[in-house]
Amino acid sequence: MSDIPDSEMPLGTTAQHQLILLRCLLENIPDRIFFKDRESRFICVSRAEAEYFRLPDPAEATGKTDFDFFDKELAQAAFDDEQRIMRTGKAIIGQVEKKKLLDGRTGWALISKILLKDASGQIIGTCGISKDITALKNAEDALHEANIELAGQKSQLEQALSELKAAQQQLIELENIQWIARLAFCVAHELRNPHNILNMGIEYLSSEPSVKANAASEEILARMKEALHRSDDVIAALMDGVVSSSLKIESSEIARTLELALKMMKSKGQPTAGKPPV
Repeated sequence: MSDIPDSEMPLGTTAQHQLILLRCLLENIPDRIFFKDRESRFICVSRAEAEYFRLPDPAEATGKTDFDFFDKELAQAAFDDEQRIMRTGKAIIGQVEKKKLLDGRTGWALISKILLKDASGQIIGTCGISKDITALKNAEDALHEANIELAGQKSQLEQALSELKAAQQQLIELENIQWIARLAFCVAHELRNPHNILNMGIEYLSSEPSVKANAASEEILARMKEALHRSDDVIAALMDGVVSSSLKIESSEIARTLELALKMMKSKGQPTAGKPPV
């Protein structure tokens, strides 16, 4: 034995000093530390572990088991883990567990458990440390939910972009159609003037006595007139398709309106081959 007094020995070199260090650790560390015997009964717990169990004194945990504090399924799983550690010697490091206490509290913890041996190297139980990670796990879950929500928003944005592209394509096609319609209107408008001249010429020739006296000439003029009527209908349809279809009320000559209506009705009937239209 050394003759140096314990008070002068370097800190941690005597059993008393080591006990002081252990007590300081168990009283102040925020993580939950526990020691168990071979039957997984608590033999010592830290202040944080006692407070977690809502015990006023850590000594009150002595002799109790996880079945006194935790959900039966969780307590059984912990018991099986500790028995396996003592049987195989293989420690559990950094295992994430969901905690559920008998009073209804829940949370998450990061657990590490190792063998507990005496001075002779005999296995006398297990010891472990449990770090509360409930806030971290909740943040992780919130981040996961946020990612899911962002994925949904991304899908909606992609769908909206697809619809926008489709609408843009429709606008381009509509613009092309409008351009074609305007072109058709211009062509129809330009054709209408020579058609009017042809109509006037046919009307003039039809009134000539020499033409009236010639059946063949009359038949040719009748067919020309019918062809021009059909052509006029096509030109009118082209122009009407371009002009806005909104209702417009304006003055008109009823005689001219009736004449146009009769022409359209007459143009629907096809003349028999070799005979002038009636």
